[in-house]
Amino acid sequence: MDGDDVDTRLVRAFLAVAQHGTFTRAAGVLGVSQQAVSQQVRRLEDLLGQRLFVRHGAGVALTAKGFDLRPQAEALVRATDVLFRRARGPRASSASGRSAAGT
Repeated sequence: MDGDDVDTRLVRAFLAVAQHGTFTRAAGVLGVSQQAVSQQVRRLEDLLGQRLFVRHGAGVALTAKGFDLRPQAEALVRATDVLFRRARGPRASSASGRSAAGT
């Protein structure tokens, strides 16, 4: 493993800002403070080594790199949601407590 892990909350913050165009609106949707969203996006930018947004007027817009990475970010969040839905679903474990592979 090469250490390129990311907290999906950072990715969700990125996607909310991309969708809503401001940190304030994204914060409202996510139920956190504007400062928290700003810090999460900054942490993601630091991890990726890329600027994801440019500020303009009262809002923000995706940089070319942010635009390029958005589909992968959406796929990551979808995959994470599916993982947890399946893990928490009614068939999450067998009656014997063993995995389907018999381990």
